[in-house]
Amino acid sequence: MGEFVAGALAGAILGLAAQAYWLVILSHRPPAAFGRPESRLGLVIVVGGLVAVGGWMLVGGLLGALVGGIRPDEADAPLVPSAAFLLVITFLSAFAMIAGLALLRTWKRHVLVTFLLFLGLFGLLLPNLVVAVQR
Repeated sequence: MGEFVAGALAGAILGLAAQAYWLVILSHRPPAAFGRPESRLGLVIVVGGLVAVGGWMLVGGLLGALVGGIRPDEADAPLVPSAAFLLVITFLSAFAMIAGLALLRTWKRHVLVTFLLFLGLFGLLLPNLVVAVQR
C-alpha cells in the first residue's frame, strides 16, 4: 500500500507540474480549436487540470505498486534504484514523445519539456520514493 501512495505522490507532482506548465502555454497562446479564448479556456484548464492530476496519480500509483516488486540493485547508482525500471520508463515515454512530436509539430519544445518532466518524476523520483517507503 505504501508503494501505491508513493507512486500516487509522484503522479500528483507530475500532474501539478504539467498542469502549471501547460497553463502558462495555453494562456499565452490558446489554440484556435478553443474558439474565443475567454469562452472555453477556463473550463479547459479546470477540467484538464482535474483529469491530469487525477489521472497521473492513478498511473503513478500503479507504477509505484509495480516498482514495489522490484528490489533495488546493489550495483546501481544511488540516484537510480532500478536501472531496468528507468530503461523501461525511458523507452515507453520515448514512444509517447515521438507520437506527441508527430501530432504537435508546432509545439515540439513543449512536448520535450513534458517528456523530461515525466522521465524525471516517474523514472527517478518514483523509484526513490518507493525505496524510501520500503525502508
